[in-house]
Amino acid sequence: MAKSRSGRKSEAVAAIVLAAGKGTRMKSRRPKVLHEVCGRPLAAFPIQAAAEAGAGPIVVVVGHEARAVEARLSEALPDLPLRFAVQTHQRGTGDAARAGLSALGGKGARRVLILNGDLPLLTPGTIRRLLRAGRDAPVALLTTHAKNPKGYGRIVRDARGTVEAIVEEADADASTRRIDEINAGLYLIDRRFLQRALGALDSGNAQGEFYLTDLVAMA
Repeated sequence: MAKSRSGRKSEAVAAIVLAAGKGTRMKSRRPKVLHEVCGRPLAAFPIQAAAEAGAGPIVVVVGHEARAVEARLSEALPDLPLRFAVQTHQRGTGDAARAGLSALGGKGARRVLILNGDLPLLTPGTIRRLLRAGRDAPVALLTTHAKNPKGYGRIVRDARGTVEAIVEEADADASTRRIDEINAGLYLIDRRFLQRALGALDSGNAQGEFYLTDLVAMA
C-alpha cells in the first residue's frame, strides 16, 4: 500500500508521466515541459501532484532534449526518486507509454496512472478522485468541456452516455469535431490490460502514430 502526503493509505499505483514531446506549439527551442511556471519547470507540477496522491514509482518518459529534461526535473524535485525512460523516436503517446511501462519493470503496482507532463493545474485531490472512480475499471480517464475544443481529442459516448472512444482531431469528422467534451490527458489503467493493449496498438491513423487514446475503445 502506498501512502499519500496527507497520510491516507491508498492502493498501490505507479505513474508514467509523458514528457518526451517537442511542444512545437510553444514556438520555442526549449522543451515544452521545461518552460517555467512560478519558477518551476512545467512538468514538475503534475509529477508532484502524482506523488502527493500516493503514486509510486514514478517514471518520466523523456525524448526531445532528454538529458536537459532529466537534469532539470531531478533538480526541481530532489526529494522524489524519479525514474526516467527514453522514447528514442517520436512515435506517439502509445509508444511513449510502452517505454514508461518497460521502465517500471515486471512487478509492482496493479494499476498505472498515465498523465501528460503539461498539466500544471492538476491537483492531488483530482487524482485521488480518479483513483477511487476507476478502482474496478480496465481504463478510467479524466475529461472536461471546452468552449473551443480545437486540437483536443474528443470524447465519444453512446446513447446511454457510456464512453466509447477518444477520437483525435486529425481523425475526426465534422460531427465529431463539434463535440465539446475533450480528453484531459490523465488516465488510470489496469496494468495487465495496459501490457496487452499496448502490444496491440497500430499506427493506422492520420498521424501515423501509436495513440494511447486507442486503449479507451479497446477497453
